Amino acid sequence: MLAGASELFGQTEIFLAEAWIGQTDSANTALAVIEKMSEAGYGLIDITDMNRSPTHGGLWLCEFVFLRAASKLLDSAVRY
Repeated sequence: MLAGASELFGQTEIFLAEAWIGQTDSANTALAVIEKMSEAGYGLIDITDMNRSPTHGGLWLCEFVFLRAASKLLDSAVRY
């Protein structure tokens, strides 16, 4: 899943990660990616891409943007 990036946790401000929607047999499900990034100190701040199945039209893959929780970029981020 994100093991190849684990050395960058805490050093990198922003990560983009793809995640499956509706797949339960993959390590890259949306829930697993969000939980892993949260454990590493990152919060979901945006979804930059959403792909739909060409066969069924259902949402099946998203690209998430995560920001390090201690990032100074949070000072200027839009808060809702």
